[in-house]
Amino acid sequence: MLKHPNITSLSDREMDVLYLIARENSNSKIADILFLSKNTIDSHRRNLFLKMHVHSSAGLIRRAYELSILPMEMPEGVKKTINSEDVKA
Repeated sequence: MLKHPNITSLSDREMDVLYLIARENSNSKIADILFLSKNTIDSHRRNLFLKMHVHSSAGLIRRAYELSILPMEMPEGVKKTINSEDVKA
């Protein structure tokens, strides 16, 4: 049986990280954009994999599309911390 996560179980910060992963940003780049440590981003990515029941970034993005999480508007948490040139379109 395929398990689907409860979208509301994703934190705002996990949504920020998911948005930036979907735009092909590395963990280091995401950490720079959000003013967090790379280890914190690694933790958010691991949590996303667990909550979304996937094992790779490709699986994460596929599941996010299946659940209509993506495409999404830029989250407020990302908007507050970035210069538009910092994030891939």
